[in-house]
Amino acid sequence: MSVLAEIRPKNDLGHPFCENLRSGDWMIDYVSGRLISRSGNIAEVGKWFQAMFFYLKQIPRYLIPCYFDAILIGAYTTLLDAAWKQMS
Repeated sequence: MSVLAEIRPKNDLGHPFCENLRSGDWMIDYVSGRLISRSGNIAEVGKWFQAMFFYLKQIPRYLIPCYFDAILIGAYTTLLDAAWKQMS
């Protein structure tokens, strides 16, 4: 999340991480693959990411960094909200 946090405020689409996302799917597959390799609920989150990333791979390559960030930030804020609601 820290790399994306540096890119987002500046809208730095020339950042090497964005170029990496545009050039291939390995980072996208890595994120979902690492979670799927775990067990339980974490694997389910990985499967959800895998399903979302399937659609992400269908869009033009120049849009990948923006939508990759949107998917990750959406999941991150949802998980944070769920954690806060479980606290007293």
